[in-house]
Amino acid sequence: VAADNKPSVKRRYWVCSPQGDLELLTCSMAEFCKERSLAASSMSKVAAGRADHYKGWRCGHARDGASEDEILAEAYEKLRAQEERIAEEERRAAGHKASEGRRRRAEKAAAVE
Repeated sequence: VAADNKPSVKRRYWVCSPQGDLELLTCSMAEFCKERSLAASSMSKVAAGRADHYKGWRCGHARDGASEDEILAEAYEKLRAQEERIAEEERRAAGHKASEGRRRRAEKAAAVE
């Protein structure tokens, strides 16, 4: 119970390890991070969507009222969408590097002439 006599609300989280193991936390995020020598503030940024991962760990907030199965299914979907977005960003970056290389070669060829 909080100081104002209202029940304290404990957020539920799901976490995905760097090895890809997904679980629903049964303890607080602070306890989870302390047990694994992770920075709780960095994991909170990941859960809030302000960072993609922290030391390979990914996590998110569990939807209120959702069953464990629903939470894990939603987490898998979020992780899949995140992986697709990252892969697309990497493809775009690779395409940009290739076009940049072609531009530099063309500039060198023009300078030689």
